Amino acid sequence: MRKSLEQVYLMIQFNKLESIDVIESHIKDWFWMGKIISAGEPLTYQELVDDHTINYSETAFLHKIVSWSEEAETHLIAKNTHLSCECYVENGYLAQTILMPFERFRDVKRIVENYLDQKMQQQGLYAYIRDYQEYLSHNLFYLDERKQYLVHDFPNLRQMKNDQSEIVIDCSQLSGYDLMFEKLCLTSCWKMWFSSNYYHLIPKQAFLDVQQVDQIDVLDNEVVRIMLFDSPNNWQLPANLGFQRLFRKQLGFDQIEWINGVGVLEDPYAEFIKAQHMIQMIQYQNENMQPVAKPQATHFISRLFNYSEHVYLEARRSGQLNYQAYFPFETIDTKESLAYWLLNTEYCLDNGVEALTYYIDYYLRALRKLSKQDSRPTLLRFYLPEKAFNQLSEDQLINALLDNQYLVYPAIDKNHYLVVKYGQTISVKLDQASDLRSDAKNWRQPEEKLDDETKERFEDKIKDYFMRNRIKKED
Repeated sequence: MRKSLEQVYLMIQFNKLESIDVIESHIKDWFWMGKIISAGEPLTYQELVDDHTINYSETAFLHKIVSWSEEAETHLIAKNTHLSCECYVENGYLAQTILMPFERFRDVKRIVENYLDQKMQQQGLYAYIRDYQEYLSHNLFYLDERKQYLVHDFPNLRQMKNDQSEIVIDCSQLSGYDLMFEKLCLTSCWKMWFSSNYYHLIPKQAFLDVQQVDQIDVLDNEVVRIMLFDSPNNWQLPANLGFQRLFRKQLGFDQIEWINGVGVLEDPYAEFIKAQHMIQMIQYQNENMQPVAKPQATHFISRLFNYSEHVYLEARRSGQLNYQAYFPFETIDTKESLAYWLLNTEYCLDNGVEALTYYIDYYLRALRKLSKQDSRPTLLRFYLPEKAFNQLSEDQLINALLDNQYLVYPAIDKNHYLVVKYGQTISVKLDQASDLRSDAKNWRQPEEKLDDETKERFEDKIKDYFMRNRIKKED
C-alpha cells in the first residue's frame, strides 16, 4: 500500500434545509472555518457553474454568501496550495468538505472536530474524518484512476461490470466503501458522526454497543460519534483495516443493501427483517459475546425498533440457529423452507457463476448443521432481471458445480435443479425478477417457536415498556 498522502479529508452532509437563511448561515460558517484553518495563507475563491469556473475576490465571495438567494444548485470553492474547502448546495441539501495536510490537521484538530460536533447536533445527517488515501483506496471504481492515484493497491480486488459494460472494481467488498442508501452514508473510517436518521435502519443501541472501537460518544440531538483507532493516517495497518471491516460487519451495512446486483458473497455478522415502521436486527456472536460470522454463532442479539412509536426491545439468546434463520419463508402449497436472492449477473465477469455457486454452497453448508435438528424440503430461488436471465448460461453454471464436486440433477421444471453436496440436497430454481412479486404471494413466514422462558422474558420487556410509558397494552 502506498504511503499516506499525508492529507486528511473531512465531510459533512446536512439534512434538507428549508430556509434560505439557514443555508446562508451554514455557508458563512464554512467560509470562516476555511479562513481559520488556512494559517494565514491567502485563499482563492471560486464558483463552478455548468463546468465553468467563476473567480471572486474575498469581498465579492463573502457578499455572494450573505446575499444568498434561492438557487437550485451551486458549488463553491475556497483553496490555496495546501488547503481545499468545498461547499455544495442542491435542492435544499448542503454538503461541505475540507482537504488539508495532516500536519495542519494536528494543529487545528480540536477546532474542526468541534465544528463537526456543532453542525451535526444542529442539522447534520452524517459526517466523517479520514485519511484521504484511505478514502481513495476504498472508493475509486475505475482501474485507470486507481493506477493514477495509488502506487500499490489491495491484492486480489474483485472486479465487475458497470452499466456501460466497463470493467471496474467492486468497491462494495472494501471496508471503507461509502455505500449510499436513502441519502445515508454507510461507511467505516477513522472518525464518524451518525444522526438519528440512521436509527430506522440500525437501532441506536447497536451503534452504542459496537465492539472493538477506540471511542464512542453520544452528543446532543441523538448524534453518535465513533472513533475506530488512534490516528487517521495509520489506517493502512492490518489491525486498523481489520477494525474498519469488523465495524461495518457488526452493523450489517452490506446486508442492508447491496447496490451492484453481484451479491455480498460473505457470511453475515448481522441481518435485518423489515416491516412497516419497524426494523428487526439480529447480530451474531460467539460464546465470548464477540461478533462472528453467522455459521459460527452461538449467541444472538435481537434488536426490535418500532421507529414510528419509538419502541425499542432487545432480547439475547444462546443456542443453535434454526431453519427460519436461513430459510425465512415457507411455501404455502408445498411447505418447503425457502430463501431467495435477487442478483444481476450482467454485472458479473463470469456470468454469475461465482455468485450463484457461493450461495448454493452457503445454504448447503447451513443444511449440514440444520439436518441434526430435523430434515425439511428446502428451496433456494434466484431472481434475475430479464436480460440477465435470458443470457444466463446454465451449462456454464452446472459445469462449474460439477467441477467442484457438487452433484446436479435436473428437476421436472425448466431452470430447476437438485444440487447435492455435504450429504445434503437443496432445490435450486432460477426465475425472472418480474416473477418475484407474484411468487411471494405463495410464501409466508412460519411462526418462530420460542421456549416458554424466552417468551416470558420478551413479554416482560413489552409489559415493562408500556407500564413505564403509561400506555395500556392491547390484548
